[in-house]
Amino acid sequence: MAELAGHDVAELIVRATDALCGATTLDEVMERYLEIVATVLPARSFGIYLFPSVRSRALSHATEGVSDVFLARYEDAGRDHDPVLDQALTTGRAVHSAQLMSEEEWQQLDLYKQVLALHRMRMALQAPVTAGARTVGTLNFGDRDPGSLADPATLAVVSALGRVVGSAVSALNERSELAHERDHAHAALDLATDALVISDLATGRRRLNEAARRLLDSVAPADPEVWLEDTMAAAAHPDSTGGDGHWSTVSESGRCLSIRAVPGPRGSGTSVTVLRSHDTRIASAVLPPSVAALLSPREQEVARLVALGLQDDQIAARVFLSRYTVKQHLKAIYRKLHINSRVALTRVVLDAPVPPPSHEG
Repeated sequence: MAELAGHDVAELIVRATDALCGATTLDEVMERYLEIVATVLPARSFGIYLFPSVRSRALSHATEGVSDVFLARYEDAGRDHDPVLDQALTTGRAVHSAQLMSEEEWQQLDLYKQVLALHRMRMALQAPVTAGARTVGTLNFGDRDPGSLADPATLAVVSALGRVVGSAVSALNERSELAHERDHAHAALDLATDALVISDLATGRRRLNEAARRLLDSVAPADPEVWLEDTMAAAAHPDSTGGDGHWSTVSESGRCLSIRAVPGPRGSGTSVTVLRSHDTRIASAVLPPSVAALLSPREQEVARLVALGLQDDQIAARVFLSRYTVKQHLKAIYRKLHINSRVALTRVVLDAPVPPPSHEG
């Protein structure tokens, strides 16, 4: 390779960074790398290997100037006995075969006789592809000229390219992992029984799970999006009960909605809103007189909040009691009304008949 001036090296690294980090797949990273190398690092053979762990067989590769038989032999008999590869992985930088031994010693290696002799590769140059402290692949060069690509400037450029390629690979892997986590989150979201709305505060987009879509179809089939935005706006109004991170109650078109908006993690720019629709009779939660007569004032209050769909921790925050105390009140309510579930209690609030109290004992 012709000697590169300092500004040429800087321009090459910037160009390589722009090209590689703009790739959207690992195959595209490898293709763009080969295009760059072909113009600035002339060698008879060159390639790139990417693998899941340092000593594993290559996960994927792209090469120029070598045959399929050569690649198969290298994987079968060469990779585990390649001193250039070993030194490059150990030092974390580009290594040239001429740094390790003479040309005569090189041609006496079993690696040369069994593999490299297929193309008379009298030199080899390899550099690790690194992402932080992790090695994710190698850059490989071979030529019939034992002195090819051996100058220090070339070795420094190849080492730098290994880090640039590693950064591109790492970015793609992170995006892939995020996409995988997002897909799992979306799947879990649709399995949730609560109606959930995920709001992206940066783009103004909302994602509804299946339960939320069903709720909107039932209460506002003609224009669910407008109904949702009006309801969310009403919940944010100062007159609505609750507030950020707490439950609010909004009445809309003969329906009562309990709403709780919870901010996402700091810096995420998202929020999660839980929607629970109730009959307006539940909103008022007026206990039938026969039921109210059986309960203490505090138990009546807890019963009404259960009918509104609040959970124990939410009720505790609303009435300034501990969660344990709320549970004790619920046990007393269940015992006095001869029921055993929140569903049954909600039915009681909706005027379902209550079994008469027992006269035993």
